[in-house]
Order: sequence, then C-alpha cells, then structure tokens
Amino acid sequence: MIEPRQATFPAIDVRSADFAANPYTFYRRWRDEAAVHYLPSENVWYVLGHGAVSFVLKNPEVFSSSPFRDVSPSLHGADAPSHTSFRRRLAPFFSRDAQLGLRAVAEATVNRLVDALLSRPRFDAVAELARPFPLTVAAGWLGIDESVASQLLEVPVANAKWEIVKPSLKADGLLMRLARTGEFTDAQLAELTGFFLLAGVSTTRDFILFSLYTLL
Repeated sequence: MIEPRQATFPAIDVRSADFAANPYTFYRRWRDEAAVHYLPSENVWYVLGHGAVSFVLKNPEVFSSSPFRDVSPSLHGADAPSHTSFRRRLAPFFSRDAQLGLRAVAEATVNRLVDALLSRPRFDAVAELARPFPLTVAAGWLGIDESVASQLLEVPVANAKWEIVKPSLKADGLLMRLARTGEFTDAQLAELTGFFLLAGVSTTRDFILFSLYTLL
C-alpha cells in the first residue's frame, strides 16, 4: 500500500510564478518525503513516482476519477469499466496508420508557417507559430472550422456544446465519422471535441514554446 501524507516541504503556492518556473525541484522533494501528498490549498492529492502512479491506475475500485465527472464524464471523470468501453470505441480512429496519415498535413502546415517567418528578424512565436500550427492541424483533423476550434479553446471542456460544433462539421473529419457510427451521444461528441482540442492544441503549443526556449 501507499501511505498518504500532507505536503510539508516546501510550503509554496502551486499556482505561483516560482512554482511554474521550476516545479520539478518541488516534485522531487515531495517524492522523497512520500509517494502521496495532500495539498489543502488545492484540495487535491499528488501521486508521485512510477510505482505509486501504477498502483493508483490499476485499482479503480479504490481510486476513483469521479471528482472530474462534471468536467469530462466520459473520459477524465469516468472509471472502468465504462471508461474502458468508451476508449475501446474510439481506438479504431487512433490507430498508427490513422495518425501517420496526418503527417503530410502537419508538415505542409508547419512549412508554410515557417517559410513566412524566415525573412523576418523578429516574430511572435506564440501568435505566429506555436498556436496556429496545432490549431490548423487539429481543426482539419476534427473536421471543423478553425474559428469554431479557436472559440472552443477559450472555454472549459465541460462548456463545449454540440450545437456550436455541428454547423461547421465537414464530411471527411473525425467528428463526422464518429457521429455516423451512432455510438456517441451529442453530449459525448461535444465533450470529445473540447477534450481533443485541449489535448491536441494546448499541449503541442506549449511543447513548441518550451522547445524554442530550450534551444535559445
């Protein structure tokens, strides 16, 4: 079993600039103290270390994802077996071949954006590269207008509404193919739209920026 403890060192606001600048130092110290910590200020538990995380993930009857049900009832807030069944229905759309099919689109998109910046001495890495690249690729993959995708990125996943997404659906996009299966409700399709945008755009944007920062 893993024993929980209240985090005692260091006492820091995890939303502060100091923590954001280098969270890994704090993670290491917390992990050295114990595998599991409770942070009263956030009302969350931090689970640190491969063994502890594996134990939690493999025991859904003890550790539930239900606190996130209001945010993402089918994915983040779901436990096995419903979570497992939902992911299984999505699996055919995320095969290796299906994802490799996006490579040419991604390469063409990033080449176009970079070519437009090469002759310029300065540019905004966020507005002109890191954000538009994953947004364009994700919107094309989902089969929705970029303006709709951009709008949904500004709201929590739980606030994504199918009536906002549906009018811009394209016949060859992922969302239309999911809708055609008849296996997903409108609410689930809206949740997936918000979730895919959050995971596909925000994480890629941040990765590009951290990579540029590291290289510079």
